[in-house]
Amino acid sequence: WCSMPRTSSLLVASALLQRSPVLLAACGRALGNPFAPPPEASRRGPETSVAPEPPARRGPAALLARVAAIGASASDGFGTRAGLAEALAVLFGTAHPEPADCASASLFAGPEALGRRQVECALAADPTLVVAIDFLFWFGYGLIEEEAGRLALLERGLALLERFDCPVVVARFPDMSDAVGRMLMPGQMPDDETLRGLNERLEAWAAARAVPAYVLPLDRLLADMQAGRELSFGDATIASGATGPLIQRDRLHPTLEGELVMARFVLATVAQGGYAFDLPSHAEALGELEALAGAAR
Repeated sequence: WCSMPRTSSLLVASALLQRSPVLLAACGRALGNPFAPPPEASRRGPETSVAPEPPARRGPAALLARVAAIGASASDGFGTRAGLAEALAVLFGTAHPEPADCASASLFAGPEALGRRQVECALAADPTLVVAIDFLFWFGYGLIEEEAGRLALLERGLALLERFDCPVVVARFPDMSDAVGRMLMPGQMPDDETLRGLNERLEAWAAARAVPAYVLPLDRLLADMQAGRELSFGDATIASGATGPLIQRDRLHPTLEGELVMARFVLATVAQGGYAFDLPSHAEALGELEALAGAAR
């Protein structure tokens, strides 16, 4: 499951928008936990795409020592031959180890069972950070008989994420109605009230978690991307018109450049916890990611 073939799927969300100290007991829980944010630091993404000034910064070596990526087709690189783990590796360069890639485009086919396997895969890497931005997507979307069932399924998805004792990056549920009739069926969409409820529950879970859970505002970033507005979050800013298409024609999956943008905003989200990242330029990173994707053909 850590290296599942990239298969086609109906979905997932998104376009948009480095060793742990001895005190760590498992993947980040211990007295003197270096992952705990400063008291004034928020563990959540901001309410808009533009983030407030971050708190005093600290080095990310311990945090990025063993990163694991879990999720569905957006993280798996559907249609791009390079996914979120590869995009993060490009941004890390030689400063940090490559992430373990446990994401799979087939997650839609059985989010609980397949999600459990992804969690097992990530736990095997003894992660110091788990990137799960579209892991919960099919715990809210999908063919579910009643709207209340979506919230109940989300609880089971959150319970899977509770198995991690390290920081986790998740993302708000975006409105993917633009993909209905392309890659999504009408019955797979939560209604507006349920979508709000899913995001409210996700935010409450993240705020109550003892170890940081960083929430990427994917819904707002995606709206900015679709409108062609400048994307700005933390230290990451991508000017309007400075990039190629970030969403594929199916209006659901990120393009290769979209994967890179998503990875950059993942790190911008984590930076709200007080971390400083030394990242390559967008153009430099995109060139390297394109080379990786080309080699995978």
